[in-house]
Amino acid sequence: MYEQIRKTLKSGGWILVECYTKAQLGRGTGGPPSADLMVELSELESEFAGYEINYRADLVRTIHEGSGHSGDGAVCQFIAYKP
Repeated sequence: MYEQIRKTLKSGGWILVECYTKAQLGRGTGGPPSADLMVELSELESEFAGYEINYRADLVRTIHEGSGHSGDGAVCQFIAYKP
């Protein structure tokens, strides 16, 4: 997926990502059922190393996305610009 994003995003384009992290496992507030479907901030930083990173954060935030996705969620947020 990362290769496809890098190939299709034009210079001057932005990538904005919010993903559940492994810290979400066991919270019972939504997200993928296994760690291999989750993303860590370090993974995004590595995959988009040539980009200008505008914002990056690991955090727990309140999520309200329906009955199956409600409560505190462990996420990483990432915004970067492709030069």
